[in-house]
Amino acid sequence: MKKDIGVKKKHHVVPVILGILFLLVIIVVIWLFMPINMPAKDASRITAIRVFDGTYGKSITITDPNEIKEIVDTVNSFKLRREMISIGFMGYRFIVEFEPKTGKWDRFIMNSGNTIRQDPFFYHYEGSPHLYNYFDKKFDEMNQ
Repeated sequence: MKKDIGVKKKHHVVPVILGILFLLVIIVVIWLFMPINMPAKDASRITAIRVFDGTYGKSITITDPNEIKEIVDTVNSFKLRREMISIGFMGYRFIVEFEPKTGKWDRFIMNSGNTIRQDPFFYHYEGSPHLYNYFDKKFDEMNQ
């Protein structure tokens, strides 16, 4: 009889382990594909935005409050979705850095018109590549 009880316990353990694994997979899938927002920025607290172009190897500093507000509003509107892990990838198009009046600088990398890298992930953002095109145009004008 003792042998039968042990066999029944083993049969109950397998479904529990499979249920826990299934739950973990569901949680990971939801976490990876759930849309998220960029950390909100307050344009009134930012004194400058520095953009470095990885193609030309040059940078620009934007200090006009109206331009800063427009850029910050655009970034705040991004709806992001994790695409893949970015660890080990090199190269970029634009590094965008926000210089606050006080505190820590915030930055992210724009690889294309709809891809942002903020380690450890690449993010896809929906909508117009307006900001990417804006920076692209600024650097094209500067290099002509």
